[in-house]
Amino acid sequence: MENNSGQKEILKGVEAVVFDFDGTLAVLNIDFPAMRDAVRKLATDAGIPGEVLDGLFVLETIETGREWLARKSPDHAASFHRVAMDLISGIEIRASRDGSLFDGVREMLEGMKERKIRRAIITRNCGAAVTMIFPDIYNYCEVFLPRESVGRVKPHPGHILETLMRMDVAPARAIMVGDHPMDIRTGREAGTQTIGVLTGSGGREELLRAGADIIVPSAPDLLPLLT
Repeated sequence: MENNSGQKEILKGVEAVVFDFDGTLAVLNIDFPAMRDAVRKLATDAGIPGEVLDGLFVLETIETGREWLARKSPDHAASFHRVAMDLISGIEIRASRDGSLFDGVREMLEGMKERKIRRAIITRNCGAAVTMIFPDIYNYCEVFLPRESVGRVKPHPGHILETLMRMDVAPARAIMVGDHPMDIRTGREAGTQTIGVLTGSGGREELLRAGADIIVPSAPDLLPLLT
């Protein structure tokens, strides 16, 4: 890990910060194993072979299942996709009722605004779950892209690149901040600097192995480094 002066040097000239949400700015308390099990059962009931879906995250399970079904029946595929997405959105929204922003998040985002640093939030979650926790989100960030707002979600780099395009900021002038190795790998593939935070699912060594340039305890700890 870099010392404070080294961290500031890495972040010199940054114009925009793109944040993940769950685990980075807030806790949603989503039961991901239960969500995966529910989606896998739905896929099994639809006749999708289990081996087709092995090792996939939830959204990728749904999309792969849709593609498999589409080769047999486009109508069946569309129905499966709709029901599966409604299922996971419901789980996310219920979880968000007990969720909350981490301490200092609003103050950090306001501090970045005062420093003329652009701010964005991207997430694989549905927008309704996020705005239940952060109803004033647009007072604190310029771009918010939940999964339904983009064609491809992270880990596809297009999720970040679409965000930066809307802010007219080059990837080399941006940072991706997240708690999961997926966030770090997505940022690196998109060409941004990357910062890992220790408030979610990823540990320090795991985030460093994914390629994080800097590790900080929490997202608000980033603000003093942006001068």
